[in-house]
Amino acid sequence: MLELLLSDTATDDEGVVLIAEGVAENPMPDHMRFIAAESYTHTEVYLRAGIAGAARVIVNPPSDDQTLAAVFALMAHAPRAHVVAHFDSGSAARLVNCHYPAIECTRPMTAQILARAAQDPGSAAITAELLSVDDGPTQFSLAVPADVDPLDYRVLAANFGQRGALLLGLRAPDGALRLNPPAHTAVPAGAMLYYLAEQRVPVHAIAWQALRAAAVSRSPSPQGA
Repeated sequence: MLELLLSDTATDDEGVVLIAEGVAENPMPDHMRFIAAESYTHTEVYLRAGIAGAARVIVNPPSDDQTLAAVFALMAHAPRAHVVAHFDSGSAARLVNCHYPAIECTRPMTAQILARAAQDPGSAAITAELLSVDDGPTQFSLAVPADVDPLDYRVLAANFGQRGALLLGLRAPDGALRLNPPAHTAVPAGAMLYYLAEQRVPVHAIAWQALRAAAVSRSPSPQGA
């Protein structure tokens, strides 16, 4: 997993910290820092790892019980980071989301991929390509800045298209996910955009206010004006 993270330019290898139970030494000392934990329930371990300043947290111990223990222990520090936790059990994932709705819980998707590949040949390869940062287009995300007025989805889709990227959809600030929404869907500040591209599009590379101004200038004048 670390190699996948490091192949993405969004990951700073000097900032990766591994917390592991039952591991004696750092398995990749050249790429990350390491903190041995007697138990994932020990909350002080997360303080030592700098949980307060973390941007992203991945929770993926060997068992669901360990993952639950780690999630509740680290959340005791109320981190501002985006937390992703992997579970084999759907009930464990639902339990976490009942207490912490903002945590993104993942589950194995082998059955879904197999079914889709059987019905639509080549789907498994497409799924792998979407998630791989090694070669070809990859699925990335970008948050709309807080100071941006709402924009039509079609305006953003056209802008991404000019960059050789394909806008796939968005997650609204209320958590609602919309893939390939209608062209005139309003995209507000705080929405998360999902797109397909060869590399990440930096948020500062988009002239947000200029896009808004151009869209307003092209809007039809009210009747009778």
